[in-house]
Amino acid sequence: MAVETSRRDFIGMAFGGFAAAGGVIALGAMKKTWDPLPSVQSAGFITVDLSPMKEG
Repeated sequence: MAVETSRRDFIGMAFGGFAAAGGVIALGAMKKTWDPLPSVQSAGFITVDLSPMKEG
């Protein structure tokens, strides 16, 4: 038994595919935004010795 796909079903599936692709692109853009800048990443970490400080 063959399943007939109507034009409305095709348009719905095509829209769903475009929406999914747009969601993946949006998530990729958000991840790129949250990543640290290369200049910040290459700077490394700064360590500070707090042992000479007195309590209080």
